[in-house]
Amino acid sequence: MIALVLPPRIRAGFVILLFFIVSWLIAQPSLSFAQDPTLEWSRPIPLSGALGGSRYPSLVADDQGQLLLIWTVSAKDGTTIFASRFDGQVWQRPVDVLLGSAKAGAQLDGRDRVHLLLSRGENQILTEAEFETADTARAWTNGLPVNSNPGATGADFIYDTNDVLYTVWLQKLAACDTCYSVGFKKHAKDMAPELTYRVLADSVSSPQQRTQLRRAPDGTLYVMWDAAAKDDLRDGIQLSRSADDGATWSHQVAHFASSDSDLRQPLLFIDSANNLVLVYNFGVRDETYYSISTDRGTTWSEPTPIPGLYANKLADADDYFAHVTDSAGITHLIASGRSSPRQQTSGLYHLTWDGSSWGNFQELYNKGPVPEFPFVTLANGNRLHVVFSTHDPSPVSGDVLNSHQVWYTSSLTDAPAATRVPLPTFTLTPTATATPEATETPAPSPTATTPPTDPVQTNPPVENVVSIPPILIVIAPVALILFGVIVWASVFRKRS
Repeated sequence: MIALVLPPRIRAGFVILLFFIVSWLIAQPSLSFAQDPTLEWSRPIPLSGALGGSRYPSLVADDQGQLLLIWTVSAKDGTTIFASRFDGQVWQRPVDVLLGSAKAGAQLDGRDRVHLLLSRGENQILTEAEFETADTARAWTNGLPVNSNPGATGADFIYDTNDVLYTVWLQKLAACDTCYSVGFKKHAKDMAPELTYRVLADSVSSPQQRTQLRRAPDGTLYVMWDAAAKDDLRDGIQLSRSADDGATWSHQVAHFASSDSDLRQPLLFIDSANNLVLVYNFGVRDETYYSISTDRGTTWSEPTPIPGLYANKLADADDYFAHVTDSAGITHLIASGRSSPRQQTSGLYHLTWDGSSWGNFQELYNKGPVPEFPFVTLANGNRLHVVFSTHDPSPVSGDVLNSHQVWYTSSLTDAPAATRVPLPTFTLTPTATATPEATETPAPSPTATTPPTDPVQTNPPVENVVSIPPILIVIAPVALILFGVIVWASVFRKRS
C-alpha cells in the first residue's frame, strides 16, 4: 500500500495556518447575519414626569435630529395637550399648548409645519404650527373644523407629499347612540374643502368610534372604521376605497369580521407590495392575528397568528398597535402584547413585515404597567422613534387615570437614509370663529415638573455584525481537509 508522505515544512505550514484560523474563530463574538439584524434600542425613559393622566402620545422628527412630542393630559376638569422638545441633547420641560384631546397623532410636512387633528367639544379641529416654535401656545393656529355640523368624533388624517391634507371622521346621527355617518374631506391650496366633502357610509354603528385613513403606493385611498355585529358576524371592520383621490368611493363597503369572536384593536397598513395587511386581536383568543388582502379589501386571507406575539390578558384599551414603513420598504410594527401565552404582564414589542413574512421580534418594554397607545415615526428614512403610554390597572394609591405616563425609545435600522420632500408655502385657511386657546403658562392642575433628564442615546450603535472574510471561507475547509490527510498519512506511515 502506498502512503502519502508530505515534506515536514509543508506539514508545518498547514498546521500553522490551521492554528491561526481556529484561533481567529474562537476569538470572535457570537456571529450574526446582516440580512436579519437585531436592532439596538435606547433604554425606554418616561417623559411626562408628574403629569398623571398622560395618554395618546405622538411624535414628529425633522431631518436634523430634533423631536417634538405631543400628548394629552386628562384630568377631572378637562383635557389639555402638552408638548416637549428634544433639541438633540435633552428633553425640554413640558408646556401646555392647546385645549382638547389629540388622539390621531401629529404629522410634519415638507415645509417644517406640524399638523395636528384634535377633539374639542363636538368638533374635530385641524391646527398647525411651525416646528421650531410648536412647543409654545402662541405658535398654534386657531384651528379649522373638518366637520360642518357638531357631533364629530373618531377622526384621522394624512398629509400627502403632493401637498394635500385628507381627513375622515364619524358624524353623529340622531338614530341611535352609536349611529354615525362616515365623512371625508380634503384640503389644499386653491381648493374649497366643502366641495370635496363626501359621505362614505350613510349610517354605521361603530362601537369604538375609530377611523383609519391610508394611502397606498399606487395612490388608492382607503378608509377603515369599526363596525358593529352584522347578520351572523360579530364586531369587525368596514372598508371603503377611492382610486381617484377621493372624488368617488366604492359603492360596496367591504365588511370583515368573524362569526365567533369580536375583532379588537384592528390596525390597517399597506405594504410595499401594495397589499392590505390587517393586524388585530380576538376577544377570546390568546394569539394576535393578521390577514392580507391582495384585491383592495374585497377578500381577505384566513386569520393567521403572528409568530411569537400574543394578546394582552386584559384588553382595556382600543389602540395596541402602530406602524411605519422605512425607506427600504420594510414595515415596522409596534405592538402591545405578550411573548408567550403564559406571560402574565404586558410588554411592548417590535416586529418587521417584509411583504411576505414577519421577523425581528424584540421586546422594548416590560416593567409591569400595561403599555398602550403606541406611536412610531421615522426620521431620515431609517431611524425609528417610538412613544407609548402606560397605566397601572391596580395602582396602590390614586386612580387608574392618574397612573398614565408617556415613554420614549428609539433605534436605527439598516435602511438607506432619506429626507422629506420639501413643499412650497401653504397655510390652511383659518375659521372665522376663534376657538379657545390654552395659555402658555402650565395649567395649575396637574402641575408640570421637569421630567427625568436621563440622556437618550440619539444615535444608538448598530449591533456588531461580524462577517467572515471570503478568503477564510475558502481556505478553512481546504486546510481542514489537508490537515486530515496529513494526520492519516502520518498514522499510516508509523503503522508501516
